[in-house]
Amino acid sequence: MANIPHRIATLQLVTPIEHRSRFRHAYTRLTVRHALAAMHHIIAVSHADKLFLMRHYFVPAASLTVIPNAVRQRPAHISPTLAFHTHPVIAVFGRLHIQKGHRILLKAIEMVINVVPQLKLLVVGSGPEKDKLERFVNTHQLSDQVLFLGFRKDIESLLTTVDIVAVPSLAEGFPFIMLEAMAAGKPVVASDLPGIRECIQDGVSGLLVEPGNPEQLADALLYLLTHPTDAVAMGRRAKRIVTNKYDLDDMLIKLNRLYQPDQ
Repeated sequence: MANIPHRIATLQLVTPIEHRSRFRHAYTRLTVRHALAAMHHIIAVSHADKLFLMRHYFVPAASLTVIPNAVRQRPAHISPTLAFHTHPVIAVFGRLHIQKGHRILLKAIEMVINVVPQLKLLVVGSGPEKDKLERFVNTHQLSDQVLFLGFRKDIESLLTTVDIVAVPSLAEGFPFIMLEAMAAGKPVVASDLPGIRECIQDGVSGLLVEPGNPEQLADALLYLLTHPTDAVAMGRRAKRIVTNKYDLDDMLIKLNRLYQPDQ
């Protein structure tokens, strides 16, 4: 309507998260379809998202380009205030929203501490689920293991303090925190979602588990905690993958070609 001559959209998440009713689901699909139809070009962050957009929103292949997310790799300096005297430390990063699967992770941690009672879990982020998650922690006597750090800007420093990063999301595109953790050489346990699967090879560069399954998540975390040599090897392989395939400068070049094709 504004007569903008060239409209491009980058979509970080295209799969539905959880709709309250069939009406809301149908309304959302309709409005998104109309919004996408107004775009001249759409950037998908994974090949799985591209296929989803073609099949469910009827976006033509010629209007789609896959440009995965990427990160700039640089050494991080640990802050003395973040150092932990006991290990292991697991961390989950992201908005405190039902999509991110924090409740699933807390249920898994409940099982894991029966074997590794000294475990610490860092919950980094803020959002609408904060009060519910804190109540769950208090009700299930997890307050000694679970620390809520709130919103933080020092993610790179935090990553240097942890042993494992969990990505228990119920829906994702191509999460940045997955790449940041891998770039830091940390083993990742993540939900087996299409976009994540394009980056993490199960058992090689990380572990994948069924979304929403706390038992599988607990088993995967316990495996890494009890097989530290394998965990370190997965982290090293993950770092090589990000270094070779998901460099921020390469991503910016691809974006620039799309936004400024004449330059």
